[in-house]
Amino acid sequence: MTLIANKAYSFKVLSKSATPDGEAFYVLEDIYKHRHLLPAKYYAEYKLQIGTTITCYIDKINCAGKIFLEPVHPYYKLGQNFDFKYVGAAKRKIKREIKDVLLLCDVYGNEQYVEPNNRKNMEKFVDKTIFCNLKRIKKGKFHLIIINDE
Repeated sequence: MTLIANKAYSFKVLSKSATPDGEAFYVLEDIYKHRHLLPAKYYAEYKLQIGTTITCYIDKINCAGKIFLEPVHPYYKLGQNFDFKYVGAAKRKIKREIKDVLLLCDVYGNEQYVEPNNRKNMEKFVDKTIFCNLKRIKKGKFHLIIINDE
């Protein structure tokens, strides 16, 4: 019995521990009683509690069989549209290219970013709320698409 990529499963939060270099991890147990480590640094606002059951998507399974988990976000839901507050513009490395992006703020105050369709009029977003579709979450970071970006 194995877990399947892009499917959601229940995991029990067994404990929180740290590696010798000090990186904190949650120890999760899947439905088949296999244990998995979830890096704590990406999921502070998720308020994971020892002894509770959470739902995680299987983000990917690499060629060595390592399973990468992504917990369901406590507020945002995949495929839905949300308002984000504009906080600035910057350049970010996206798929090995430096690109212009809009910096946004989520409900927890975390910085997220979105790549506009048309970089020529990025200033139209200044001091605005930007309506975006949430396509994916990876390591707590959002992959967003602006709705109605001319």
